[in-house]
Amino acid sequence: GETIIDDKNYYFNQSGVLQTGVFSTEDGFKYFAPANTLDENLEGEAIDFTGKLIIDENIYYFDDNYRGAVEWKELDGEMHYFSPETGKAFKGLNQIGDYKYYFNSDGVMQKGFVSINDNNHY
Repeated sequence: GETIIDDKNYYFNQSGVLQTGVFSTEDGFKYFAPANTLDENLEGEAIDFTGKLIIDENIYYFDDNYRGAVEWKELDGEMHYFSPETGKAFKGLNQIGDYKYYFNSDGVMQKGFVSINDNNHY
């Protein structure tokens, strides 16, 4: 989990190995970045990142408090849904509550009719 060393936050897995990526903490999702991503940060150090972040084709969004978005978020007039479990933007056909929604490869919720495998959905 998250560990503070010399006033800097790091994330270690259960085996004690330093990790990089987006992880859930007590304060929400944080980005533990590779070395020198921003301001000459150390390997695995949590950095103050805002905006859209893509890691291995997964989309995340960090607010002005440097925390990952969860659930519904409007960005540039388009709706996105970020998993409360992983912080990743939904893509493809997903059920949220009682409704199904389709999100394109950029994580943007699609409106109107959408054709999926020759089946039309609204």
